[in-house]
Amino acid sequence: MRCFTILVTITTLATQAFAGAHSEEDFEKKKANHADVVSEARESLLKAFDDKIQVARKQKGANAEGRIKATEALEAEQKTFRESGGIPFSPAMRDDAVKYLKNGEPVGDGALQTL
Repeated sequence: MRCFTILVTITTLATQAFAGAHSEEDFEKKKANHADVVSEARESLLKAFDDKIQVARKQKGANAEGRIKATEALEAEQKTFRESGGIPFSPAMRDDAVKYLKNGEPVGDGALQTL
């Protein structure tokens, strides 16, 4: 009987500790923090798009047609990202896309680390 009492006490304490560690309030805080991380990562990638588009427009050594094509390609990727969240894979945006995925894309490692 004594063993049973000890087991019930340990189980009760463990349940209380687990419930306290994962309260609804904690979850909501982590959820809000995650939303902030995702928003910051998204804004950072959009700024990177703007920066790369400006570089493409002013690229020295490239002819006008090349600059126009590069700009149009980046703008198309930016539009896809804004509208559907499509990740850019062009060489110009690859490093920034990787940072985005690491820091806050909703299904990326950043999401898992936050929660």
